[in-house]
This record gives sequence, C-alpha cells and structure tokens, in this order.
Amino acid sequence: MTQGQLLAETMAGTRDLVYFYINKIEPEYWNKSLELNGKKLNTVSWLAAHLAWAENMLILQGCAAKDLTKPWFDHFAIRKEAPPVELYPSPEELRATLKEIHEASLEVVASLSDEQLQEPNNHGMAFKRGNTKMHMIIHHIRHEGTHAGQLSLLCKGLDVTTI
Repeated sequence: MTQGQLLAETMAGTRDLVYFYINKIEPEYWNKSLELNGKKLNTVSWLAAHLAWAENMLILQGCAAKDLTKPWFDHFAIRKEAPPVELYPSPEELRATLKEIHEASLEVVASLSDEQLQEPNNHGMAFKRGNTKMHMIIHHIRHEGTHAGQLSLLCKGLDVTTI
C-alpha cells in the first residue's frame, strides 16, 4: 500500500464516521439550532455544507487541478457567518455533494505518488509541519474528524441514539 492509498483509507474511515452520524439524524432536524452554555452550535446542514466545501478546497483544488464547486459553497467557507436557512441546500443535495466530492477526493489522494505528496500544495497554505500536499491531506483528515465530533454532540443534543 502506498502512502497515498493509506491516506485515502484514513479519509474514508473519517468520512464513514461523518456518514454514521448524519444518517442517524432525520432531515427535519438538520437545521435545528442547539445551544451549549449560551453559544449556538453549528447545524447538521451547516456542517455538511462546510465539509463539502472544505474537501473540495483542500483536496480537489489543493492537491489536484480539480474543482467541483457548487454555487452555495461561498456561504460555508471558513470564517463565514451561517447564512439564512433559505440559502441552505436540501439534505438530499448535501448528501449527494458530500458523496460526489469525497469519491473524487479519494481517487486523487490514492493516486498521488510519494514524490507528489511532498510537493507544495496548490494553495501555498502552510501548516505547522509544512506546506506539502501530504500536510494538506493530514489537515483535511483532522478537520473532518473535528466536525465528526460536533455531529456526535448534535446527536446527543437531539436525543438521537448512536450506540
């Protein structure tokens, strides 16, 4: 197994956890806003849209010359305020977009050679340990895992049984 294939397997495992949680939550609750200590939490819809945007930006754009941008992506980029609910895609569109981008991303990452993984990423983004495509992929895995934890918390807040 190459490093790219191992990274793709890790990405797939992290996404499996995201799918596990979002598939437990009924679509009518995807836009329900919860609070913790007076702070509004991200909704399921926001998290799904943000994860689609992030994987497209980090993996497809950042590690390959690919782009599956959707018209609504700008609303869910980093540091953007959550848009009005009317601007959110439907849960069906969000699921389809997550799947489309993830499948394309897995192909990109699995096909990268060890040498390509050491190339600078296409955005010129620097992370604590470097600016290579490998660093970008590792950041993506950590980022998605963090948001999977938020989905787990939303399940608890929505009284959704997960185990």
